[in-house]
Amino acid sequence: MLFWLAGCSFTTFDSVECEDASVCRDAFGLLSTCGEAGFCQAGEVHVRCTSTEPEDLFIRPELYGDHILLGSMFDHSADIAEIQSVRLPFMQVNEEGGLQDTEYGLIECTYEEEPALDALDYPSSARAVSQWLVDVAGVSGIIGPATSSQTQEVYNATADAGVLIISPSATSPALQTIDGLTKSDEDPGTLWRTAPPDSLQGVAVAADMRARRLKDVAVMYQSGPYGEGLAEVFLASFTEGPENAVGVEFSTSGEMSDGLATLVNQELPPEEVFFISSELTDIVAFLDGAASLTDSPFVTGEVTIFLADGAADEQIFEGPPDEVFSYVRGTRPSVPSGLVYDAFSIAYAAAYPGDSADDSVYTAYSYDASWLAIYGTAWSHYDEGEIYGVGMARGLRNISSGTETEIRPTRWNEVKASFEAGSSIDVLGASGNLDYDPDTEETTAPIEVFRPNDARDGFDHCTTYCWEEGVPTECALGTEVPCEAAEQ
Repeated sequence: MLFWLAGCSFTTFDSVECEDASVCRDAFGLLSTCGEAGFCQAGEVHVRCTSTEPEDLFIRPELYGDHILLGSMFDHSADIAEIQSVRLPFMQVNEEGGLQDTEYGLIECTYEEEPALDALDYPSSARAVSQWLVDVAGVSGIIGPATSSQTQEVYNATADAGVLIISPSATSPALQTIDGLTKSDEDPGTLWRTAPPDSLQGVAVAADMRARRLKDVAVMYQSGPYGEGLAEVFLASFTEGPENAVGVEFSTSGEMSDGLATLVNQELPPEEVFFISSELTDIVAFLDGAASLTDSPFVTGEVTIFLADGAADEQIFEGPPDEVFSYVRGTRPSVPSGLVYDAFSIAYAAAYPGDSADDSVYTAYSYDASWLAIYGTAWSHYDEGEIYGVGMARGLRNISSGTETEIRPTRWNEVKASFEAGSSIDVLGASGNLDYDPDTEETTAPIEVFRPNDARDGFDHCTTYCWEEGVPTECALGTEVPCEAAEQ
């Protein structure tokens, strides 16, 4: 479902010929497009893309035809903290004067399943929205989506357009080569992410289980790039030695229930079940199901539970029974800290009174993703002569060496000056060091193993794994609160 631009006095421009939408946007403003007949015409606002920064971007489109336009894609029912974190840099960069006196605009879209909007499911809405952002809105980059499966859908739908996609939390290893086996300055990849890939998480989970001397485990994983990719990495790592692990795939709630029942009713059930899903509803259903089994081994501790980073959300632990939580562990990227994160946290609280940047582990990664997209436009402008996706991607290959530069609005002028001179910078973000490997275009970050605390209102921080030449080793970051299970 689409609706016409509101507050706009034009619908067709039959006298203006065009070959692409840029001619029409230059002449008539935001969302003006080149029609099939070769004449400019008014675009349409997608019903899933009605929120913007600035807020009147669609109400007064004639004022924003020259803005540098980017898009964001999240589930607007579930990803509020991430959406706000992405929006904040656009407010900040415009306060700093934008790029060459040209300000930025952000179009915020949702891919949630919402009958009040349309009949589209998650994959269909992700494809439809991303194509609209590229074809009608003319964005050069998309920040998001949040999940690996949606990110894969968006990349496949927009790959031919060469748009830059940068996700703060799509961690599947399957995404690493989706934009090419090898990357270079001449041929950079156009799919980036600020969170570390699950190739790190899977190895860290396996290392944690071996440290607790587990020998037989099972991994239940959601169908799709996130679940399948993380399960594959974990199984390969955990079974390198004498340990044994089995995989159980599910795509529906019924398959999940059947798989769980089969596992615990074996003659020798696994010592621990590693559960992987990107859907909060799946995780809650799994915990509820584990607690509801007759003489549940999850309640007695005979079988323990390990949750993947999709469960690093306090909402997960609001419903299921208390007994289960004595035997639950989980993993996530290490919670950011330090001066840059604190500056982001203060700005976030000021922009969104009553909310905290600590509401999600991915707020800092979202904030960084948004700023990196903006940095990419600056490199593309100064060094490519125009702003487009591949030029932005080439810019992201120039943020991991050179003068250390913190992601802050007050450092924006330094970033522009460096890029105008053709110089690289070494970015320190709110989420930590953003050191991208030039061959894989992936970054690393510490992986934290957590347990829900007794008060059920947060997490106790257990072991944090750092990375030395690809091998996880325990490290201490900030103030750690020991967990009982860490000593097992």
